[in-house]
Amino acid sequence: MARVRRTRVVAGLFLLVAVLAGCRRASGVPERPNVLLVTIDTIRADHVGAYGGAQGATPGIDAFAREGVVFEQAIAAAPLTLPSHVTLLSGFLPFRTGVRVNGTDHVGQSVPLLAEAFADRGYRTGAFVSALVVKAGSGLARGFSRYDDAFEANRGKDERVFEVERRGEETTAKALEWIAQQRAAGAPFFAWVHLYDPHAPYAPPPAFAARFPGSPYDGEIAYADSCFTRLLAGVDAADTAVLLAGDHGESLGEHGEAGHGVFVYDATVRVPLLLRLPGRRLAGTRVRSQVRLVDVAPTLRGLARLAPSECDGEDLAPLLPSAGASSAPPAAAEDRPAFSEADYATFVLGWSPMRALRAGGHKYIEAPKRELYDLRADPGERDNVFGRDEDASRDLARQLAAIAARKPLAAATSSAVDPEAARRLASLGYISGAARPVDYDRIDATRTDPKDGIGVWKQIEAGLLARQTRDYEKAVAIFERLLAAYPTLNPIILRDYAEACRETGRLDRAIELYERVLKTSEPDANDFFGLGVAWHLEGDDAKSAVNLERAVAMNPSDKMAWVDLGSVRLTLRDVPRAGEAFAKAAALDPQSAKALSGLASIAFEQRDFGKSEGLLRSAIAAAPEDAELRFHLARVKRAMGDVAAARAIYAELAKSTHAEVASAAERALATLR
Repeated sequence: MARVRRTRVVAGLFLLVAVLAGCRRASGVPERPNVLLVTIDTIRADHVGAYGGAQGATPGIDAFAREGVVFEQAIAAAPLTLPSHVTLLSGFLPFRTGVRVNGTDHVGQSVPLLAEAFADRGYRTGAFVSALVVKAGSGLARGFSRYDDAFEANRGKDERVFEVERRGEETTAKALEWIAQQRAAGAPFFAWVHLYDPHAPYAPPPAFAARFPGSPYDGEIAYADSCFTRLLAGVDAADTAVLLAGDHGESLGEHGEAGHGVFVYDATVRVPLLLRLPGRRLAGTRVRSQVRLVDVAPTLRGLARLAPSECDGEDLAPLLPSAGASSAPPAAAEDRPAFSEADYATFVLGWSPMRALRAGGHKYIEAPKRELYDLRADPGERDNVFGRDEDASRDLARQLAAIAARKPLAAATSSAVDPEAARRLASLGYISGAARPVDYDRIDATRTDPKDGIGVWKQIEAGLLARQTRDYEKAVAIFERLLAAYPTLNPIILRDYAEACRETGRLDRAIELYERVLKTSEPDANDFFGLGVAWHLEGDDAKSAVNLERAVAMNPSDKMAWVDLGSVRLTLRDVPRAGEAFAKAAALDPQSAKALSGLASIAFEQRDFGKSEGLLRSAIAAAPEDAELRFHLARVKRAMGDVAAARAIYAELAKSTHAEVASAAERALATLR
C-alpha cells in the first residue's frame, strides 16, 4: 500500500510539473511559484455559491472558482480545527499524528510538516492565524520563519479572553504586508493564512450582519469572503498558486447537532476545496470525483517541485487535465476513499468515537450503532441502509479497518493545558481539561453512541454558548438541569457550571461544585484557581490565598493566578508577598496590565508615588481602554499633591459613554471641590 501511494504521488508530481511547464512557456511562470494556502474555519461547502449555495455570501470565492479548479466533493479528516489543520499541513490522518482534539494535543516532532519542506527548498515561509486553537504552541509553527499569532486588536480587553481570536481583516493585513515584502525581495514564498470568523458564536461586523439579518453564520462567511478577496488582490496570479480550503463544516441542526465535533456527517466534513494555478491555467475546471484534505500537502509539494514524501494523501494532479488539454478532468477518475474521525465527545465525556469511510457514493459510519448511507439517493444522510446493503457495508468496513490499522507516527501528544489557555479556549466554546489517558480506539456497545447522547451534548453546548456570551443566568439554569438528570456529569462540565455560578453570585454553589470536582477527579490548577476566586468573592481571603497558592504551585506559568494571589495578599496586608506574586506575573508577561497595576499598588503602599505612576502609565499603554487604571492614576496624582492632574483625569472619565464609569468619575470630582 505504501509503495502504491508513493508511486501515485510521484506520478502526480510529474504531471503537475508538466502543467506548470506549459504555463511557463505561455506566461513566463518561474520554476518555483509562490504558494498561498488559505483556510477558512467552519465553512460548509453548501453555503458557497460555487458549490450550489444560494445564500449569496461568497462572491469572491465564486469568482476565484471561475479562475481555477473546483473539487466538488472534498472531505475533511476531522470536524475540529486543530486536527484538521495538522492533516492539511502534514498529509497524515489525525490518528497517525496523535492530534485528535483542540487544546491538549500538539504536533510531535516526528510528524513532518509542509512548511519545513518549503523552507528546505529555499522558500520564505510565513503563517498568519486567527485563533488560539492554532497558535504557535500547537506545534504548527515548525518550519515557518514568521508565525504571526499576536492579536494586537485585542490589546486592552479582559485578559481572560485576550488573544483568543482576531478578525480576518487584521490577519489579512499582516499577511499582505509580509507577502509584499517577499515580492519586493524577489524571494519565492509559502504563506498560510487562517480566517476564523465563521466559527460560533456568530457575530459578523455590522455591515455583514445587516446583509444577512436572519443568518449571522452566513454574515460571518461573507465577511471571511471579503478578506479572502483582499488577499487575492495582493498576489500575482501569474506566479502564485492559491489553494483555498475549509478545515471543517458546521452542523446547523442536522441530526440534532448544532456546531461541530461530535458527528461525521457531511454537514461537518464536506468542505470547499479550490485551486488556482499560476497563469490561471485550467480555469473553470470542476473535478467531480471525491478528494480529501489529506491530499493538500502532497499537492502543494508537487506545485513547488519539492521532493515527494510518504503520507496518507495523494497529489491531486492526476485528476487535472494535462497541459494543453481541455478543462475536462481525466475520464473515469475514481473516488479517493475518505476517512474521517470524530473524537471530541470521547475526550470530553468518554463516549464512543465515530469513524467514517466515504467512497463510491456511500458513507459507512463505525459506531456502536453502525450506519450506511447512499449519498446519491440520500445526500442528507437520513435513511440508514446498514443491514439492507450488506455488500457495500462489508466493503467499506474492510477499507476503513485497513486505514485504521496504519501505524501512528508518534505516541499520544496530549499535554496539560495551561489554565489561562483553558479559560481562553472555553471562550471559543471548546472544552479542555487536564491531559489524561483517553481510549480513542474502542467502539462497542459498552460506550455511549453519540447519536444517543446528542440531546445531552446539545444542552452542554447551549450551556457553553450561554457562558461564552456571558449570559450566566441562562448557563446556570441549563447546567442545573443537566446535573439533576446526570449526577455523574463529567468534571470538565462541572467546572463550567461552577464558573457560571461564580459569575452570578451563587458563591456557595460555586464553592460546592469546585470542591466536588476536586474530590472526583485528579487535582487541577484551574479548579484551585476557580475556588480561590470564589472564596475571595465570598469574603474569605485567607481561604482564597490557600487555594490560589495551590494553583500557582501546580502551574507556576498561570499569570492570572499570580495576579489574583497578589491582590488577595494585598487585601490581607501581606504587602511583601503580594509584591512577589505581582512580580511573578509581570515576569511571565511584561505587558500584563493587571500585573503592572498590581505592582503600582505595591509602590503606592510603600509611598513610592513616582514609581507607582510610571507603572500605571505602562499599564495604561498596554490596556488604554481600562478605566480602572485611570482611576488609580488619579489617586496617585492626588497623593502626590497634583490635584489639578487628578481633576483632569476624572473630568475626562466623566465624559465616558459608559454610565458607571462616568458616574464614578463625577463622584470623585465632587470630592476634589
